[in-house]
Amino acid sequence: MKYFKKAGEFLLYLLVFLLPLQTRLIIRPGIVNAGYLEYGTIGLYITDIILVTLLSVLAISLLWPKTRNFLSLNLFPTKVKNDYALIALVVLELLVFVSIFFATYKLLAVYKYLLFLSGLIIFLLISRGEFFNRLRLIYIFLASIFLQSVLALYQFITQSTFASKLLGLSLHDPAVPGVSVVEFYNRQGLLVRWLRSYGGLDHPNILGGVLAIGIILIVGLLVNRKKWQIAQKSRRLFVIVNYSLLLFFALALVLTFSHAAYLAASLGVIVLLIASAFGHFRDRISFKSLDSRLLVGFSVLFVIVCIAFFSSLEIRLFSASRLGRMSNCERVAGYSDAFKSIVSDPVSGSGVGNYYLSLYSRNSHAQSYFYQPVHNVFLLVASEIGIPGLLFFILFLGLIIWGKLINFRNNGLPLALILACLIIAMVDHWFWSLHFGIFFFWLVLGIATWEFNESKFRIIK
Repeated sequence: MKYFKKAGEFLLYLLVFLLPLQTRLIIRPGIVNAGYLEYGTIGLYITDIILVTLLSVLAISLLWPKTRNFLSLNLFPTKVKNDYALIALVVLELLVFVSIFFATYKLLAVYKYLLFLSGLIIFLLISRGEFFNRLRLIYIFLASIFLQSVLALYQFITQSTFASKLLGLSLHDPAVPGVSVVEFYNRQGLLVRWLRSYGGLDHPNILGGVLAIGIILIVGLLVNRKKWQIAQKSRRLFVIVNYSLLLFFALALVLTFSHAAYLAASLGVIVLLIASAFGHFRDRISFKSLDSRLLVGFSVLFVIVCIAFFSSLEIRLFSASRLGRMSNCERVAGYSDAFKSIVSDPVSGSGVGNYYLSLYSRNSHAQSYFYQPVHNVFLLVASEIGIPGLLFFILFLGLIIWGKLINFRNNGLPLALILACLIIAMVDHWFWSLHFGIFFFWLVLGIATWEFNESKFRIIK
């Protein structure tokens, strides 16, 4: 039993740490009008192999009676009717499966269904698993995000990236059209294109969303430190490490220039602080504490960096730049296309992963980059698996939120995480359309289902 538990724990930690790694074997590339399309590509990621290995270990462990209690069945608070949430999840999964039969590109639909099913498995393992230390898992998750933040800082400082097949990194040149940049005019009147930080991910907005979740987790650790039962000798190191991570994440978040990520991080932290105000956070921080000194010092450094890049930040956030107008027009057009797709197939949808084919059926002569998903997860869900699928998706999320609102004082972190995810889902699609986004969303949602007034968060002393 101990062997299986250790093996399962290690594989889960490895999966979480390597989650942003985009290393993959492309089995069938997505090609539309002689151009490459990521959303039609079928591939095998290294995280897929780790997940299958983890499931194999857990499956083998079920053959031994003493190891069958690896997974607990406690998913939601006892005050919530678990059956309703589980029924909503099962029906959602069935609707995704049924949508395969309505898809034009059935092989892609099967692949997307398997990704969705993998996301559900990650969610169940994280939310129900009893074979890992939860605090350790969060820090492994934060360590993975930290590497992304360091890479993001390097990219912005050098204004360059490097390609690596082994690490799944792509080359992004700010001089090339299509690369995400911030444009502004310098004092000489010349147009400058500043590369937005990608990290190791597909787009700066994705990196921004990841960093926003990381910031919320760190603030949650700091304001709820008593619930995590940190050993007395480790508390000083705990504070220093968390504030250092917070600085790196905040700086990297600024350099993504992602509006949605800024909003998600800000509102998430506000929800956390409001929930903590009902607790004992006011008695925990004093002006002479280590927290205050680190917070003031890092805040000054953060403000200095923001001032140094004020011109590019001001243009990105407050000015109607050329790129901003183009992005807004593309999003509005995407919403219009999504509504047309929903109206054409309101019950069955176009099939999971087949949204771009719905666009292609109405306009078959555009370049490949035109056939991207609508920048709204809920519209995308309705387009691909129908309005019934959207309703059960919303019902499932609503039951989780309701369960946390019942005990708001102890669930500021879960609510902040869910709020951040909802904000990102309203203006982007990667939680549903991309391999990493699917895994990441269900991982975060699994963490959000934890109860934060239990003794399961004790760090190893």
